[in-house]
Amino acid sequence: MGRLAAVLAPDSPFLRRAARAWRPLVNRRGRAPGFVASFRHLGAYRARLPVAGLQAIAVDDVFWSREYDNACGTPGADPGAGQAGWLRGAVAALRPGRRAWLVTHIPPGIDVYATLQGGGRRCRC
Repeated sequence: MGRLAAVLAPDSPFLRRAARAWRPLVNRRGRAPGFVASFRHLGAYRARLPVAGLQAIAVDDVFWSREYDNACGTPGADPGAGQAGWLRGAVAALRPGRRAWLVTHIPPGIDVYATLQGGGRRCRC
């Protein structure tokens, strides 16, 4: 995960600054009223999309990576468990008949970092 994993922690200065910077984009027309509070804590948020009945549920799944180290966070804290709890709550809050897109940082089922570190085939760009 490199430097990002080393400094990413719940309520970190990085997440607080990113929440302030992204709020005007993500919360357009009031589509993500809880954005700043949830993003600055775990890098996660919910937003209504401009398609009727569709919402985005975004999580920073770096906390779930085997390579993540909570070195800059509270000792003994488990941000991955916090993120999983937040995700359970976000899914439970969906009203019947509503759909959601799950948006993640690391593509599910693909660990690019481990593949490249393990000598996997590299792209030549």
